[in-house]
Amino acid sequence: MTFGAVAKMSWYLNEPELSKSAAQSLGLQTTGFSSGLHTFSVLRNKCAHHSQLWNRTFDVLVAALPKEKKREPKHKLPGPYSTIIVAKRWLNALIGDNDWADRVDALLSTNTVYQQGILNPTMK
Repeated sequence: MTFGAVAKMSWYLNEPELSKSAAQSLGLQTTGFSSGLHTFSVLRNKCAHHSQLWNRTFDVLVAALPKEKKREPKHKLPGPYSTIIVAKRWLNALIGDNDWADRVDALLSTNTVYQQGILNPTMK
C-alpha cells in the first residue's frame, strides 16, 4: 500500500479509535495524526515530483504544538515550516534521532534568503 493510500484511508475513515490506536502503536501523539499523515503525503508528493518548497504555501496543514512553536523560529502559515516542525517530532518519536532536524536547522541557518522563503513564504 502506498503512503498516499494509507494517508487517505486514515483521513476518509474518520474513525478516531483507529487513528488513536495507529498513532499509539507508533509512539506518536494521537492529536492530529490523520491530518499529519495527509500533510506528509502532500509534502512527499511535492518533493518526489520536483516541486519547490521555498516561497510556496500549502493547501493542507498539520498544526505544530504550542510548545514546539516556542522552540522554533517564528514562521508564517500556510508555509511549509509547520509541517517541518511536526516531521521533526515524528522522526524523533519513531527513530529517536534528531539528525534530520539538525540538518534542516543547519541548512536554514546557512542562507537567510532560503530561510525566509521557508519560514515566511511570499508567492510572487
